[in-house]
Formats: sequence, structure tokens, C-alpha cells
Amino acid sequence: MTQPLPKKWLFPAGALLVLLLLILWMLGLIGGDKTEPGLTPLPAQPAPQRETARVIKQTFRETPAWPGIVKAFSEARVAPKINARILEVAVREGDRIKQGALLVRLDAEQPQTREREASAHAAAAKAEAVRAEADLKRTRELFEQEAATREAYEHAEAAARKAAAAARAAEQNVREAALQRSETVLTAPFGGVIARRLHEPGDMGLAGEPIVVLHNPSALRLEASVPAYCAVRIRTGDPVTARIDALKASLDAKIGEIVPAADPLTGTVLIKADLPETKDLQPGLFGWLDQSCGTEHTALLIPAAALHRIGQVEAVTVVEDGRLIARHVRSGFVRGEFVEILSGLDEGETVVIQ
Repeated sequence: MTQPLPKKWLFPAGALLVLLLLILWMLGLIGGDKTEPGLTPLPAQPAPQRETARVIKQTFRETPAWPGIVKAFSEARVAPKINARILEVAVREGDRIKQGALLVRLDAEQPQTREREASAHAAAAKAEAVRAEADLKRTRELFEQEAATREAYEHAEAAARKAAAAARAAEQNVREAALQRSETVLTAPFGGVIARRLHEPGDMGLAGEPIVVLHNPSALRLEASVPAYCAVRIRTGDPVTARIDALKASLDAKIGEIVPAADPLTGTVLIKADLPETKDLQPGLFGWLDQSCGTEHTALLIPAAALHRIGQVEAVTVVEDGRLIARHVRSGFVRGEFVEILSGLDEGETVVIQ
């Protein structure tokens, strides 16, 4: 005969049994119908009077935007042609200057020394050429009087030609030395604004290394790299729109130049659009070049107010058979007061505007 459990175990055993039944009920194994996993549509509700709109289909001509940088049409990187110490930089960044204005003055001591040496050598060479010419004239007269040999005459003639050539070379050295001396003063090749000052007095100016950068602010352009498949549809003179983020402005531009070769690494072509003269527009600003590639796109549209989001979930309320039904959708680009619907709706359906 089985002995009954002591009374002290009855309460814990009962509590354990109740907990087990509660877990089974929460899992849906007992006590009602089991809910299948997946999406469960909300129960339909009677449709009250609300503002509604139909899902429409519309075709757009795509106008992609390509990033670009504003650059000056005319830019000069002013650099010396000789190595010399910088004595003076007469301009600062932002200065507006005229053509021919002094920009940089270099140490001219060495060029002046070379010019004096070249001048002295040229004078000596010229004197030697005069002497050789006089010897030739005297030898020619003696040769004509048969008082000098042909060999002496030919020797005097060769010496005169050599001395004349040396004199011409010496004069050329003088001109080159004078040109080098003139290169110690750098002036503006055109009127504009100093964009950058790269060196200071006391620095060593190196041949070919810019000291200041000058640009013309009245002639600017937006340079953008456009994929080749789109660039082939663009022609010089085509009107385009350039958007400058810093100015929050859209400018009417015109294609001014198309680089004829594509970049083999990126498959893009450099497009340069001429910009109109605009206040506060300056080189270095970031912008977008809007240019249609001739492609079209068809999309379903609903009013943006009909779309509501709960976290990352997007949904609309659809009127179906006189009832309101919530439906999950996936949206795309916003186009003004409308938004594209990529999935979840069909053309002609009615949605509720929130």
C-alpha cells in the first residue's frame, strides 16, 4: 500500500504543478488555439470618413547628381625660374590685384654678379673680334699684294670667324644673365585675387615651386567626374544645373569643356561646367552637377502624409471593401509632397492620409 506524501510536501508540489501548467499555457500548448508564427493582419475596422488618395503610377526622367569642386577657370601658380632667397612677398591671401602688380621680390645679388661678369666677358670678346677682323683686313691686303701666303690669309680668316662667334656667344650670355636678373621680380600675369600665399620672406625660392597662387574669381567652373555611360550624352554648350551646398543655391550653368579621355581606373570623364558670376562663390566649394542621362524611371506614388513609420517599420492604411486595413510597405525617394512606394501597394488602391 502506497503511503501518502507528508503534508509538508503538498504545498511545494502544488506550486510546481501550477507553474508547469502556466508555462504550458503561455507556450500555447494547452488552453486554446496555438498562434502560428509569421505576420498576422490587423482585424479589419469599419472605415470612418477620412481624407484619402489613390496610388498613382508616374514616369520620371532621372537627373542624377555628380559631386564636384568649384575651380577657377584662370589660375596661375606663380613660381620663380631660378633658385634665390625670397626678400619680399608683397601680397596676402584675399588681396585683389591688377595685371602687372608686384607679387614677389627675390635676392638679385647673384644674378647681378653673373650679369656683370657676362658683360665684362662680352666686352673682351668684342675687342678680340675687332682685333681679329683688323688682322684679317691687313693679311688680305698683303695677300693681294702677294706679300703674304695663302696659308697666313686663311689662318687670319678663321681666327676672325672664331672671334666673331665668341663675341656673339658672349652677348647671348649677357642677355641670359639680364633675363635671370629680371626673374627676381615676379609680377601678376593677369588681374585677380590671391588664393594662397605658400612662402614667406626668408624662405628659399626654388625654380618651379609656386610662391603664390592667383585666380580670377569672375570666371569659375564646377568640375565633376561623370560616369562614361552618362558623359557620352553630354555635349559642350548643354545647359545644366549646378547646386552649391555652402550657398544653398542652384545655378544655371553651361558645359564649357569635356576632357576627351576617360579615367581607366574609375571609368569616369571630367566635365567642366561654366558658372555664372555669383556673390560669395569661390574656388574650393563643394557642389553637385545635375545632368540627365536620358534614362526613365516608373514609380508608384502616394502622398508623403499617408506613410507612417513605427521605428524602422513603414506602413500605410488601405481602404479595402469599405474597411481600413494596415499594410506594411517599403518606400523609396521622396519627390516633393509624394513618396515612392517600392513594394506593398498596387496602382489604383486607396490609402488614408494621416
